[in-house]
Amino acid sequence: MYYPRLRRLNSQQMKTEKFHGLDRRPGMGDAACSEMQNMQLYPDNLLSTRKKRGLMATLNMPQGLTANGKPAWIDGGVLYFDGAATPVTGLTEGEKQMVCMGAYIVIFPDGKYYNTVKPEDNGSIDRLWTGSNVTISMCYVDGTDYDDGSMTVGTKPPENPADGHYWLDTSGEQDELKKWSEGNEEWVVFASVYIKISAEGIGEGIKAGDAVKLSGLEYNGPNQRTKKQVEDLNGTWEIMTCGDDYLVMIGLMDDMVELEGEIHADRQAPKMDYVIECNNRLWGCYHGQQDGETLNEIYASALGDFKNWRRYNGTSMDSYTVSVGTDGDFTGAIEHRGQPYFFKERYCHKIFGDKPGNYQMQTTTCDGVRTGCAKTLQVVNGTLYYLSINGVVAFETLPTPMDDAFSGARFDAGAACEYENQYIISMHEVGGEWGVYVLDTKMGMWVQEDKKNITHFARIRDEIYMLEDDGRIWTRHGSQGTMETQVPWEMVTSQIGYSVAEHKNIGRCNIRMRMAKGAQVQAYVEYDSDGEWLEAGSKMTNEGFTNTVMLPIFPRRCDHMRFKLEGVGDITIYSMTRQVYIGSDGG
Repeated sequence: MYYPRLRRLNSQQMKTEKFHGLDRRPGMGDAACSEMQNMQLYPDNLLSTRKKRGLMATLNMPQGLTANGKPAWIDGGVLYFDGAATPVTGLTEGEKQMVCMGAYIVIFPDGKYYNTVKPEDNGSIDRLWTGSNVTISMCYVDGTDYDDGSMTVGTKPPENPADGHYWLDTSGEQDELKKWSEGNEEWVVFASVYIKISAEGIGEGIKAGDAVKLSGLEYNGPNQRTKKQVEDLNGTWEIMTCGDDYLVMIGLMDDMVELEGEIHADRQAPKMDYVIECNNRLWGCYHGQQDGETLNEIYASALGDFKNWRRYNGTSMDSYTVSVGTDGDFTGAIEHRGQPYFFKERYCHKIFGDKPGNYQMQTTTCDGVRTGCAKTLQVVNGTLYYLSINGVVAFETLPTPMDDAFSGARFDAGAACEYENQYIISMHEVGGEWGVYVLDTKMGMWVQEDKKNITHFARIRDEIYMLEDDGRIWTRHGSQGTMETQVPWEMVTSQIGYSVAEHKNIGRCNIRMRMAKGAQVQAYVEYDSDGEWLEAGSKMTNEGFTNTVMLPIFPRRCDHMRFKLEGVGDITIYSMTRQVYIGSDGG
């Protein structure tokens, strides 16, 4: 008697011990997660629950966050440093750019500043003065009037001059001020000649070296030469010395004049879209309409002086301005490798050089920073990362895509920071939700931490401060604030089974993990992309000490499947092992 011959099923054991993080591309297997929450890639590519965060503060009207040795933020128009309110108050509504330069925090667009070491050193970059009853006269550099008010103006010197008599020689192409020296019996030429503009309060808030723009100066008298001298003073001048009621600058006047019209003496930063610090200067950029003129410019403040943006004396200390020829608005700026970079959606502008005399601009056509994504610019281990119009990129000489794992998903807003090898970005998916994602730049792998909208990041040594859109400030590593209790987590594998054409039967899947006390986990299975998640066994709870456990799952026969694990508490997934029996290709 013959018995039917049974075909032995082909079987193989598959084991995953190294995980690839978040990867939404189909067919990546159980080493990759198509979805995840509150997970991180532990050393050696193990999946684990992210670190618990600390809730440090809750703001009522959050407007910005930065760090200058200690965290600083703006809440309801008031600057706070290390948790305490500063004298910088009355800031306008809206989000602020907070730029650190040395001990200073400078706030734009308000133009306010605060010294974190000397709190009494605070105020405004912009100093605007309007007044009348202005007197203009010749003086010494310290503002002292000339010893003798007598002066002769003309092409010929006065006859029989007394010692100390002044002669404004107008015989050459350039006027020269001379003084008669009785001892030497000759006219001594002044190398530099100064004028003093006097009016009540005109010098308050001004210091020597400031560049002040004068306007409204007009002389209505009969002397045409004096009229021109007065009108030529309208413009930007470097202040040599000053007092509360006067300003001294280089210039010439035939005689003292008094003006009664409305006159302005202003020190003002240009309007800027984005501001950064680079090489002891503040740099900014602006594209748009101002005073009826279309501007498309990049600016640099004077060296070591963020209050002066219009000082041009032909020295290495000068301010700097350059016009840009590319179209469109600026979308972001950053210091990278000791040079300022300015981005538009389709361009990158880089400034070379170490002083205004040799600055040069290089323009590259490339995928620039996407509008609304300026805060995603971050440098990680010497490489620049940002969210472009085509996704997250790494920028060297040209941008390289880094977001293939998102399988074509688009993101349109975000903010980022760096930590060791990690590029941490909170970004919004077009048509979807916000999420905090982490790219391990060495391994090229992503994880998703949660679905928060983090508007600002700031790093101080080993801690990262995160300002959420609802006003909560979190410490990412939990060094400050009220610690989270149990962190809820979730991971969903990619589709399993695409690599084998025949129908499969998985006899058993073992998930080996380490569970802390109080941690819980529940397993689910989805078969053949039917959209239904079925519980796989009972919820597992570790009520004892931290221990390594084995979670068994017994799936049914199918073409392909996905596993989902969710729970609370600290866990680390070591491996996933499954025994696969391959059946016929017809089912």
